[in-house]
Formats: sequence, C-alpha cells, structure tokens
Amino acid sequence: MPRKFTTAEQELISGKLVTEGIDLFTASGYAHVTVDELVERAGISKGAFYLFFDSKLSLYWEVVRIISERVDEQVPELIDQERKHPDRIFLSLIELSHDVQQRYALLNSTETALLTGTPQVRISGKTVVNTLKSIGVACDFTPAAVEQLLAAVGRVSFGETETEGERLLNEVLDTGFSAFIRY
Repeated sequence: MPRKFTTAEQELISGKLVTEGIDLFTASGYAHVTVDELVERAGISKGAFYLFFDSKLSLYWEVVRIISERVDEQVPELIDQERKHPDRIFLSLIELSHDVQQRYALLNSTETALLTGTPQVRISGKTVVNTLKSIGVACDFTPAAVEQLLAAVGRVSFGETETEGERLLNEVLDTGFSAFIRY
C-alpha cells in the first residue's frame, strides 16, 4: 500500500506527474505512454500514481487542460503587443495557432482524440473575442468561428509542396481579415 504524502509532497508529486505527462504525451502521443513510464520519471510507485489520478486518461485530461490554459494565457499578451498595429493581430494569432498545432501535433492527432475523447489543444475563440473587446476592438465572428478558423489555418503546413495551405491562408487574409476585427 502506498504511503501517505504530506500536502507539500502531494503538490510536488502531482506537479511532477503533470510535467512528465506533458513531456511524454507531447513527444509520443497518448497511446504510446504507459503509467510505468510516468511513475518511473516522477520517482513514485505505480500504486502511488493512483492516489493522484484515477487513470492515465485522467492525467491526460489534466495535461490538455493545463496546456490549453497556457495557450490561452498567451492571447491577451499577443493582442496587447499588436494593439497599435491591428492589421497584425490576425497574423499573430495565426502564427500562434500554427505553433500550437505543430508543438502539440500528437496531442491533437485523430488517433489520440478517438482514444481519449479529449478536445484538441487550440486557441480559445472566447479568449480572443473577449480580449479584443477589452481593448475596444469589435470582432464580427463568434468565438466558435474564431476558434475553428484559427485551428484550421494553424494546421496548414507551409512547406514547398503545400500550395493548398498557402492558398487557404491567402484567401483568409484577403477576404477574412476586414471582417475579423474593426476599430
């Protein structure tokens, strides 16, 4: 039976499990990470793992929640930096979305979604719309539409053979930006 942990130890171990979960799930995807790997890296027993999380899936959900919060924390700062250049806000959000999609590709894979039922890590449309409103910028898209647009454009790869992705991005920039925000 696992020993009892102090409150400080619980916080430390829980944080370590989440940190290791972020590293492992991001590098390998959900299906290729085992509880044995997680506990080995966290330095606890397998039995102790279940004092903190009901399952590997519950840890995974926590990892996705924390990463999503971190992504959303970047949005107000990014918009504030571009406040004086409203034409760059949308481009900066697209760059952030692209970075998120690349960094967390295995978390957002179809295989992982089917196995876990978790939402994808993406920029929250609600965060974008609320941040824009807070600086006096109107957004004509719903939060859901903003989220879907940024996720779709963020998934675009810009390699030499990705002309379809570039075409989509140019189309969005040419036709969508003026409808996206206005002062």
